[in-house]
Amino acid sequence: MQSKQVMLSAIGGLALLGTPHASAQKPSVTTETYGNWTYRCAQVASPSDQVDAPAASGETPAKPKDSTTMVCETSQVLQDADRNVIAQIAFGNVPATPGKLVIVFQVPQGTLLSSPVRFGTEGLKDSLEAEYVTCYQQICLARAETEAETIRKFGQSENGTLEFADRSGRKISVLLSFDGMSAANERLISGN
Repeated sequence: MQSKQVMLSAIGGLALLGTPHASAQKPSVTTETYGNWTYRCAQVASPSDQVDAPAASGETPAKPKDSTTMVCETSQVLQDADRNVIAQIAFGNVPATPGKLVIVFQVPQGTLLSSPVRFGTEGLKDSLEAEYVTCYQQICLARAETEAETIRKFGQSENGTLEFADRSGRKISVLLSFDGMSAANERLISGN
């Protein structure tokens, strides 16, 4: 469960990761499954700049009001044969930029941070790169932005590849299914 909260925070621009208010309220969550992909929305608390007006002059200023934000993602958890999590991929909308997606990759700590994560069609014939932004407990997060159209093209393939390097520089390539990725991302993009 903590992994999902970290990914949702990362999709939200990594801003909620350190926000103490984010766990103060129980989020309202909706989940839909599309093939091997999950569309998930959670209502999370976020601090607001608005403050309550003081009841009378001379009183101490009121505390800021907290507001909630609905954060949605499309994700897939990649597991090995023993069902151990290898990595996770999550897509989210870029606020105020229609047609643009942010992609966050969660990989194990101990990866070579100078080598970007690569993601694309099987064998990485068509791919994009994501630079690492932070490591947190036992995971590292890489982030990239791309056009929704690029992901639509990837979705025309049956399978994809996620590649990253371990600390010795050895490439680790993980095959993943694109089954349901297009439908889940269309749900994300449309917001309906």
